[in-house]
Amino acid sequence: MCKTNLGEKLKAGELTLIAEITGYALSTVSLQLHGKRTLKDKVAKAAWKVIKNRERLFKNN
Repeated sequence: MCKTNLGEKLKAGELTLIAEITGYALSTVSLQLHGKRTLKDKVAKAAWKVIKNRERLFKNN
């Protein structure tokens, strides 16, 4: 799984969703996804799921 550029692929509000999914604080998720802290697998997986679900949703409409 490629962990680079995750922060760039996210849209407004998705950081909050990832924080809720993972149980991490919003600030921690933001710092991880923008390369300021070590990216945890749990956060990376949640981010990719959010991105893929959004893309699938817009592709189907």
